Amino acid sequence: MPAPALNDKCNRLLSTSTIQYAESKDSTPKLKDAPLIDTNLILNPEEVKHQKQLQECITVTEPMNISSLSGVPEEHIKNRLVRIFKPSKNAMQSGTDNTHHWEMEFETRERWENPLMGWTS
Repeated sequence: MPAPALNDKCNRLLSTSTIQYAESKDSTPKLKDAPLIDTNLILNPEEVKHQKQLQECITVTEPMNISSLSGVPEEHIKNRLVRIFKPSKNAMQSGTDNTHHWEMEFETRERWENPLMGWTS
């Protein structure tokens, strides 16, 4: 035998994985794919029905009612006065600090509790 063929044969004899990856006599690998099974046969009928319902479209016959759900009373939203102003200069040396912007002041009202969140304002 030539030297490369002898070296290759020695490697095969000493290797532990040659049996696992050896090809059969018709030169096809021994590894096979798992058989394909229809999922409808495996799943429960309830699960198949649920999956079909998830894939369907939802149709609405009546018009949608879109309304405000903030929980803020109407009188706190509509009839409220706001004072928009530029802050006046301070009497200190840096009197123009924080006076180059506009501010909004809302009139204060009584406190109310938001029933959706439990917060007070």
